[in-house]
Amino acid sequence: MHHKAKAHLYAIVESCEAIIRKVSALTIEDYDGSWELQAIVERKLITIGEAVAQIRELDFALYEQIPDAPLIVGIRNKITHGYLTIDNTIVLDAAQNHIPILQKICEELL
Repeated sequence: MHHKAKAHLYAIVESCEAIIRKVSALTIEDYDGSWELQAIVERKLITIGEAVAQIRELDFALYEQIPDAPLIVGIRNKITHGYLTIDNTIVLDAAQNHIPILQKICEELL
């Protein structure tokens, strides 16, 4: 594994951990009511998406082992460029239900 790809996997795992700590017990009302939480989660999702995009460039075989990798990069792009159309329900669902799975897979890849 390319050493930079490994660093990106670590960034994904760390970002997943940060998201999980912030959202594990939240309701959508809690999330909607806190721009600070939204900013943290969105920033970490951007980091994850960018790390996946960098892995794609460095080690395509590794990229292919990350489930839904194109969707992850797409979420990054949506948050970055379509920030006025972000659906908090979708973001919170991804954070609570998909990020823990992504973290586990990336830990196994490391």
